[in-house]
Amino acid sequence: MTEEEIEKYERQQAASSKRWRNLWRVDFYSGIIVALFLAMFAITGLVSLYTQPIQDGIQSDLRRVDRGSALVSFDQQAATVESKLPDDPIVSMTPPRDSGFD
Repeated sequence: MTEEEIEKYERQQAASSKRWRNLWRVDFYSGIIVALFLAMFAITGLVSLYTQPIQDGIQSDLRRVDRGSALVSFDQQAATVESKLPDDPIVSMTPPRDSGFD
């Protein structure tokens, strides 16, 4: 091989190496960006998964009512809540699955 052929070969190798380095650089930064999104999705998924059990543990006294001896209508329940908590609106009321009396 002549000196010119060797230099031409080395330039081709350098250009090829530069292309591969650029490709790997783009791949690396893409992976970093995707990893951030995956971490965000994992964290929000965990929050969604454990929200209900955490609320049940912290606010169980606010979310459940002990069974009473007599049935009370929704209107009476709403009036009682509005009189005791006038600043808080009633968002919803859930009827029982059964009458509560067997």
